[in-house]
Amino acid sequence: MDEKNEKQATDPQPAGEEQTPVVPQGEMSRRQFLNYTFGGVFGLIVVGMLWPVIGEAAVPALTAKPSNGSGSSLGKVSDFNEKDFKSITFQVPATEGWYQHKTTVNVYVRKDPKWTKTGGFVAISPICTHLGCLVSWEPQRNIFLCPCHGSEFDKYGRVVHPPAPRPLDYFDITVKNGQVILGADHPRNSPDEGGWG
Repeated sequence: MDEKNEKQATDPQPAGEEQTPVVPQGEMSRRQFLNYTFGGVFGLIVVGMLWPVIGEAAVPALTAKPSNGSGSSLGKVSDFNEKDFKSITFQVPATEGWYQHKTTVNVYVRKDPKWTKTGGFVAISPICTHLGCLVSWEPQRNIFLCPCHGSEFDKYGRVVHPPAPRPLDYFDITVKNGQVILGADHPRNSPDEGGWG
């Protein structure tokens, strides 16, 4: 090795010039590792920010959605009384992605003059607002009782004994030509939203 090359090999690089490390073939450099790590973290952040938008677009197409079953008859006005609830099960059209079928809907119905907005009838969903078990009407105690965790609801669906966090849902109904007609095939949040008045 001549003197000039020997001096370059032993002298440090001049200030301001960065020496590029030699990475053996097949191994990842520190810079590549950091690039991949930061790129992955950035990708996760972007997906996290877009997830609600993706969910709004994709999830409805993959879940069952009852279509508007408005107009389903629950029975004649004379079929109901003010004392007892009548349990009614009926089917409405539903869409699951591109597959259309019928889904079962349950409702408890009885006459009640306080419910002026629904033609003098109350229609309550039997699905407990605690964990979704089906409640049953107990006429001797005048309550809806959940068999799973003991929640109790009064005749208007209001909670009288927890753990249910809110009242039972109710259905909009109307009376036309002597028939009690379902106003919509999905319940609203509670009788206190204006079932009577």
